[in-house]
Amino acid sequence: MFEFGPFTFMPARRLLLDGESRVRIGSRALELLAVLVERAGEVVTRQELMARGWPRSVVDEGNLKVQIAALRKALGETSLGECYLATVVGQGYRFVAPVRTTTPLADNPRPRERQGAAHNVPAGLMRLFGRTADIVAILARLPCTRIMTVTGEGGVGKTSIALAVARSIVETSHYDVWYVDLSALPDPRFVPCAIATAVGLTAHSSDIASALSAYLCSRSRPQWLVLDNCEHVVEAASAIAGRLVSAAPRMRILATCREPLHATGEKVYRLAPLGSPVESAGLGASEALQYPAIQLFAERAAARCSDFALCDDNAPVVAEICRRLDGIPLAIGLAAARLDAFCVRELLAQLDDRFIALGSGQRTGAQRHRSLLATLDWGHQSLTELERLVLRRLGVFAGAFCLDSAITVAADEEPRAARISDALASLVEKSWVTVELNGEKVRYRLLETTRHYARRKLAEAGELELVTRR
Repeated sequence: MFEFGPFTFMPARRLLLDGESRVRIGSRALELLAVLVERAGEVVTRQELMARGWPRSVVDEGNLKVQIAALRKALGETSLGECYLATVVGQGYRFVAPVRTTTPLADNPRPRERQGAAHNVPAGLMRLFGRTADIVAILARLPCTRIMTVTGEGGVGKTSIALAVARSIVETSHYDVWYVDLSALPDPRFVPCAIATAVGLTAHSSDIASALSAYLCSRSRPQWLVLDNCEHVVEAASAIAGRLVSAAPRMRILATCREPLHATGEKVYRLAPLGSPVESAGLGASEALQYPAIQLFAERAAARCSDFALCDDNAPVVAEICRRLDGIPLAIGLAAARLDAFCVRELLAQLDDRFIALGSGQRTGAQRHRSLLATLDWGHQSLTELERLVLRRLGVFAGAFCLDSAITVAADEEPRAARISDALASLVEKSWVTVELNGEKVRYRLLETTRHYARRKLAEAGELELVTRR
């Protein structure tokens, strides 16, 4: 409770009294009075006042002037000749009258609680396996990073990791955290609108990006944005990320994408598949459960089929399923969900045509995660025509291959070798091709699921026989 002149102001009750009489004043003017009185003697900037009075909107400065005028009138500055508010030209306003702070007796026993962070991060519904080290590593890098992008293959768990990190940030109460799913955007131009919707900003402006910058810059608490699934709008996501961190010094961004955003100051964290055994023969249940991929399979299988239990008899088969699915969490989850219809040996036998065997996932999941084929198709759409050509032709390699071999099978008279090299480098960056370094030797490899997909595209293009001969 604050007292100044003949006035008593009780912010918690939204009440301003002149002696014993209630002063009629609007809610926005009361909000402005609260921040001015709380910081009596200090200059409160126009941006801070507008953020307090209009927390979910970007408005013209004229609105602020109207409310300040209403506040001055309510305080009787004109008629009484007393001055409570001073205008600081070019900056904002200062409450200049002496202020006495008192605490009502009824409020004395109640300590003030720490204000929690504002956020829209969904709660975690499933356990993560084998990702503690990734979460710790990302959190350790965040304090000195303005933009971080988590990259990796489709279905590797980039969204799950980003949400887990976001929940950890929320728990600190130091940041407001806003999750923005970009996967459903039909046009890159809608990226700023999606961010504005997520943070609750209503901007009556044709330049949403500028309105966002002004809004986030004016926030009293530091802000985190999680931009999820940037693949198909990567240029727009990169542009808005760079613009926001430049405009708002306390803004930080965590993005997920199959490739880096290439934004200024960006750091990249490449997420690897879950660990799975190289050899499955003779593997017992207790040994198998040391691998995160098998832990995930066992939990998802038991959730779908209550009779399932990992044992010494089925552990080698489960290990082989996880190995052939490259340790990709999405694929492992889809496979485990099929155990209500098949035993593990039948499921393993079906993986030669894995896009049929793993055809449907949770109805409530994202459309691109309903099947393994949908996930790969979603990422494939963002590739250039040349990248698609090179990817499908690389599908003829059963194992690792070198650059010369890639050029031999992928190049026609047009495209030529240099363009094939560029496309291969881009496929590495976009997490379609993995790199193996052995000293000075560089070799490339497609994950088995990616190779099956590439061969499928090769057959659809009518090039399977031609490229196989090469």
